[in-house]
Amino acid sequence: MNHVYVAPPFVWGVLAVALIYMASVGYLMRYLKDAHHQTWLDLGSPSVFLNNSIRNGLLTFGFLFGGKYRTLNDQKLNRIIWGTRALFVLFVALMLIAKWLGYK
Repeated sequence: MNHVYVAPPFVWGVLAVALIYMASVGYLMRYLKDAHHQTWLDLGSPSVFLNNSIRNGLLTFGFLFGGKYRTLNDQKLNRIIWGTRALFVLFVALMLIAKWLGYK
């Protein structure tokens, strides 16, 4: 008899949050490219996959969790930033819970 392993719902939930976070970061980068092109250039013209270097990643992470975005006075950008931050914090919290529950 063949047994097929299916991951528990918790694992699927963590995967869903990670994918939504990546989509949110992608949306943020596209929005910056279109609405605040110079800022996007200053971050190294990042994208989720194609131009994703360590430098660009660190600059983008710093922008996401720093305060420079406030100088752009863009309410839509503020909502994108806070939503993406919330997804990141949720992902980290879920990973800590997974560790506590004994997932490897």
